Amino acid sequence: MATLKGVFEGGGIKGIGLVGALTRVEEKGIRFKGVAGTSAGSIVAALCAAGYTAQELKRILTEMDFSQLLDPSWPKFYDLWIHNGIYKGKKLHGWISGLLRKKGVVKFRDLPHNMHLKIVASHLTKKRGLGFR
Repeated sequence: MATLKGVFEGGGIKGIGLVGALTRVEEKGIRFKGVAGTSAGSIVAALCAAGYTAQELKRILTEMDFSQLLDPSWPKFYDLWIHNGIYKGKKLHGWISGLLRKKGVVKFRDLPHNMHLKIVASHLTKKRGLGFR
């Protein structure tokens, strides 16, 4: 059997669609030995690598009130300019960290040894790509 790897792209709300695609892949009996992602795709890839099934992710997302992931903030133009955004992402980070902890994953080394994960990001101010793990 060939080793298959899944790549999940970013796109904000499209992350929910990625769970739908993962559902179809699992229904066909395909299992990934490695996953990669960027932005919303990196969240799906990380949770998949940690051991979440598509059905678990679907349940989590359908029960989620996404407004709860926004840090309290009063939007100000200078926040966009000085801080590169309105929200710091602390609540989102906490939510993802909590989900990973439920599967025993705190660091990359905690991922199952048979699963490879690659996270890709862009450092916009330095104009370069970053890769993790």
